Amino acid sequence: MIPLNTLSQLSCYEPDAHSFHIISINRNNDYYYTCPAEARRYSDSEGLDDFIRFKLQNNVKPWIWIINSAAFGFTHMKCVNVMKILLRLLQDTITRNLNQYRLKL
Repeated sequence: MIPLNTLSQLSCYEPDAHSFHIISINRNNDYYYTCPAEARRYSDSEGLDDFIRFKLQNNVKPWIWIINSAAFGFTHMKCVNVMKILLRLLQDTITRNLNQYRLKL
């Protein structure tokens, strides 16, 4: 795993390389959206893991995670490690403030 403070210097920190974006902020929750199939580096599971951890490292507010798998095609099905990373993150302490997740199929 890459130290979080050096992530901003990596080439994987390019726009649209990984899909994990805040889409709404309100009093109660922040809403994050993920659609790995829309990412430029959709098969980079370790990069996605580092990117999500980087985005959440200072998050203290409750949040909701919308995971969109509707765009997954045959090309993306071979990227099993991406799905493993997402499942592992759901159980990790980095998601301690996660109120709920919504899976779009």
